[in-house]
Order: sequence, then C-alpha cells, then structure tokens
Amino acid sequence: MLGTRLRTRESAANPRCIHVNSLLTPVNSRNTRICGRIRTSVVAIFKQARARLKAYDAMTRADAYNAAADIAYRRLATGRMPRGRHEWESLGNALGKFNMDRQMGSISSSKGRKNLGALRLALTRRGRVLRPLLSKKISLPLIHRHSEDLANLFDHLSSSGRVVPGKRFPVGVTKTLHFLNPEVFIVVDRRVAERLKIGSKALPKTASRYTGIDYVSALQLVASQLQSYGIARLRRLQPGQPTLRIVDKILFMP
Repeated sequence: MLGTRLRTRESAANPRCIHVNSLLTPVNSRNTRICGRIRTSVVAIFKQARARLKAYDAMTRADAYNAAADIAYRRLATGRMPRGRHEWESLGNALGKFNMDRQMGSISSSKGRKNLGALRLALTRRGRVLRPLLSKKISLPLIHRHSEDLANLFDHLSSSGRVVPGKRFPVGVTKTLHFLNPEVFIVVDRRVAERLKIGSKALPKTASRYTGIDYVSALQLVASQLQSYGIARLRRLQPGQPTLRIVDKILFMP
C-alpha cells in the first residue's frame, strides 16, 4: 500500500518544508513548500491499462472526445501561451467539448464569452508561473521543483468567482492546463478523482474538493507511477497520443 505519513523538518533557511516519505498529504498552508521524494513500487493506477484504453475507445462518445482533444493539442499544445482570439476560442471550444460548457456556457453565448475572458485574464496574470511549464514533460523532479508555484496557480485559477461567478472552477482548471500541455498536466474529473483515490487515500474522492496541494499530490502520484510503469511502455499502448491523454483515458474507466 502507498503510505501518506509526513515528517516536517524546519530550518532557518526553509522554515516550512514538508518532506514526503511516500506520498503527499494535503497541507493547509499557502506558505508551505512541498519537497522530498516519493517512494512507491505499486503501479496501482495503471492496472489493466491496455484493457481500459480499449474500453474507453469503445464508448459511444469516445470518437467525439478523441477528435476534440486532437484538435485542441494541435492548436494549443505549442509550448507557449495562447495568442489571439482564434487560439483562445479554440480553448473555449475544447473545454465545451469536454463538458465544461455546463458551467462556463457555450462560447457562442455572452455568458460563455465572458467566462472565457475571465479565464484568459486569470491565466495571463499567472503567465510567469505557467509559461516555463508549457514546453516540459512530467517527471518527479519537475513537479517537486515547481510544487509551490503549481499549488498557488491552481488555487488562484480555481477560486470562487475567478472564472465563473459564484463558483469554484477546479475541474475546469485541470482541463485547461491539460490542453495547454498534455505532457505535464492531468485532467481530474469525477471518474479520475475516484481512480486517483485508489493510489492515495489522502486525495479527495471528488474532483470538486481539490485544492492546489491536492492537484500537486495527484501530479506527483502520476509521475511516480509513470516512473514505475515506464513512460515509453505506456506510450506504446497508443502511439502518437500525448502521455497524459493516455493516462486520462486509463483513469477515466472504472
């Protein structure tokens, strides 16, 4: 089983550094830095990966999801922030195809355009943190190095009213980040959250309860399990697909 015990080591140079023995436990502090290493030999979340991918692609709506994702990656996963109205509308369309129009509204509506504009503004304001990650690939060292910035980025983008008036936007944030770089960011929706909970009891069972610390914990879990399973081995299951799109399909299936 994967453990969740933490030990805290304080020093004058780094008074709030959480060293993780095996997997992160959520810490309620904006000033807490996450560091250390994950040690696990259990490839819990990738069990029956080939069968899960086959089941996903056999779903009724799979073709629509796959086509929408492929279009989004071509237009948005460019190693940089979106530019111009066309690219931002591509992001809005991709989010709509992945069921976020229920919360944001369609970009053909005034509500949808207003909320997409709010998302654009929020992302642009956090461009200093996000830009360096748009050309990277997921790894434990990468997530450890950027853990505090990632947690703060998630909390900023998902906060109540930031994108959608009066509501938090955690699932939408994970989908947005994923479309901008599907080699670093995972989607966390209801089904994925349930599967990630199998890998770490510390994570919330519902995606709507995710905080920045939870999302960083999930990224670390996936990075560690990818390291054990083998990224090259995973990519051979569906050549040409981004690594974390393959992971999304596997985790989506019960």
